[in-house]
Amino acid sequence: MRTRGFGLVEIVVSVAVLLVIFLSAYSVIISSLAYQADGANRVRAELLLEEGHEAMRLVRDTDWTLLSSLSVGQDYWLRFENGTWSSIASEEPLVFGMYDRTVRTDDLYRDGSGNVTESGTVPDQNIKKVTVSVRWENPRGEQSVTRSTYVAKIH
Repeated sequence: MRTRGFGLVEIVVSVAVLLVIFLSAYSVIISSLAYQADGANRVRAELLLEEGHEAMRLVRDTDWTLLSSLSVGQDYWLRFENGTWSSIASEEPLVFGMYDRTVRTDDLYRDGSGNVTESGTVPDQNIKKVTVSVRWENPRGEQSVTRSTYVAKIH
């Protein structure tokens, strides 16, 4: 009779150990799927970031004044219509339903010798600093990627 009771305890302990193992494995799988989704979202955001820079170079190639006339330090949204890119001041719908992409221009300053400076009184009229930002939400909160480059007047 004692062996039966002992067998029941072994079964309960075995089930508990297996349950802990399965729950741990389930948690690892769910976490890895979440990180994989985060990685895919980051890759899409990086591609949208690059597309934003390419769009601003196309705007520059079309007409420099379209780029140089943008207000410094103000966020703009990109719109692709009728085969051309444009920068608009009103917020656009999210790209792919989850990404908010903005573009900002800043002046590049030069000192009296023509050297580039962080700030100054003489902005270079032929170069703009273009910053593209992409933001999105995930279960861990807001994520973002930002990259800046310089765009020069070439025509």
